[in-house]
Amino acid sequence: MRRLAFLLPLFACSEDADPRPACLDDLPASCASLYPPEFDQIYTQTLSKKCSTAGGSCHGPKGNRGGLTFADADGAFAELTAGGRVVPGDPACSELVVRLDSGGHDWSMPPGKPLPSGERCAIRTWIAHGAQR
Repeated sequence: MRRLAFLLPLFACSEDADPRPACLDDLPASCASLYPPEFDQIYTQTLSKKCSTAGGSCHGPKGNRGGLTFADADGAFAELTAGGRVVPGDPACSELVVRLDSGGHDWSMPPGKPLPSGERCAIRTWIAHGAQR
C-alpha cells in the first residue's frame, strides 16, 4: 500500500473530478526558478546532473528505475510526457511533481535529500506553462 500512496493525490486529478483552478494557481507565491523553466535547462541543470549518470544512477543508462532513463534529452522528454508522469498545464497532478515534493517516502525523488526549491520551482513552472520542448 505504501508504494501506491503517491497515486492518491493523482486520483483527484482524473477527468471525473471537479474542474481544477487555473494551473498557475498551483505555483506557490514563493516559487522562484533557479534557471529558466524550459525543458532543455531542466534536463541540463537537474535531470542529467542529479538523476542520471553524473549525480545519481537511478535514471542513468543502467538504472532505468520506474522505466525512466535520462541518458539523453529527447528520451527524457518523451518518457516524462508519456503516461501522466507530467500533465501539461497541471503540476499538481503530475507524478513528477508529486514525487519531488513528497520527501521522506521510499518513492520520493530524488532519494535522500530533496532538490532545492529553485529547481523544483523550474520544473513546476515548466509543467504549468504546458511542458513544451
